[in-house]
Amino acid sequence: MLEQALEENRKEEEEARKREEGLREIVCKLLQEVKCNSLVIDVQFRSFI
Repeated sequence: MLEQALEENRKEEEEARKREEGLREIVCKLLQEVKCNSLVIDVQFRSFI
């Protein structure tokens, strides 16, 4: 019974790590997109002036 609980806990921790890794990838992609959009807006604004 204890071994089963430990195995379940290990599986849950592994799933949580995978979810965290996926979320980190999403955040990195979003940050890159924001930086890119900021550069585009900056260039457009400078050419407007």
